[in-house]
Parts: sequence; C-alpha cells; structure tokens
Amino acid sequence: MFRRYTDAFTGAISDDLAPGETVLAAIRAYPPGGMAWQYGLVILLAATLVLATNQGMVVAFAALGLVLVAWIAAGRLGVRPPLLAIGATNQRLLIYRASDVFGGPQELIRQYRRDQVATMDSQRAGLKQDVVLRFADGTADRFEAAARERVGDLAEVLRRLDF
Repeated sequence: MFRRYTDAFTGAISDDLAPGETVLAAIRAYPPGGMAWQYGLVILLAATLVLATNQGMVVAFAALGLVLVAWIAAGRLGVRPPLLAIGATNQRLLIYRASDVFGGPQELIRQYRRDQVATMDSQRAGLKQDVVLRFADGTADRFEAAARERVGDLAEVLRRLDF
C-alpha cells in the first residue's frame, strides 16, 4: 500500500496520539468547492509563467512568487477553503487544518470516536473525488480530494475497523 502521506501524517501528529494508538490511513482534502481553487491556481500559474517568460526569467520567477504569496494569503484570510488532513487511527478519525504548501497537519479541528463514524463513500468526478463521511447520528460531512489521493485506502480502513 502506498503510505507516503500516511507516514508523513503520522510523524506530524505523533504527539497527539494516545498510547497504543496508530495511524492507519490519511488523505488531504478540501471542503466542497476547494478543488476549484486548486484548478484556478494551476491555470493562473501557467498563464503567469507564459506571460512572464517573454519578459525574462527574473520577471517570471517574481511573478510566480507573487501568485504563490497571494494563494497563501487567500487561505490565511479565509477567502478560499482550507486544505484539510484527514486520518484514521485504530481509535479515532482526526481532521486537521493542513499546511497550504505541503499539506502537513497543523491544527486539530475535529475528532470522532469510532462509534460516531458510520461510513465513508467516494466517487470520482473528473480530476477530483467527492467524499462523503456519514456519522452514526445521520449527519454527513462532504469533502473534495484530488484524484491521486488514496481515498479508497481510508474508506477501507473505516470499513475494516467497523467505524
């Protein structure tokens, strides 16, 4: 199983884990609408690079830097949805606000005991996956993840542990 992000997630949150608690799977995701911001960033970066390259490499790198600073500022100001890191342990489901740059978990914003989580479903929709996390009380949370995220691994862990 591909575990690179799960391993990075584990290392970043090791202080938050209870004795005997282990991370089994983790993904990066956005609240609904967040992937549209990702697509916009890629298009903006490509357009900036094409336009600025005609002016020289120094201008191109300066323009790219400005785009990235604006991207990070939009996240910090709450203009765009935050990147989230979602991980399942053998005891809990954890949701962290994640770093805009590398997606590492930074701040625990929600956690659920095993008996609070019912299922997790995902459906691929173009370049993204729509993810629905259903809870025992009948409520649900929706997320969007990039197509490359291992959402199936996380869903399998939740099924296997009878979340």
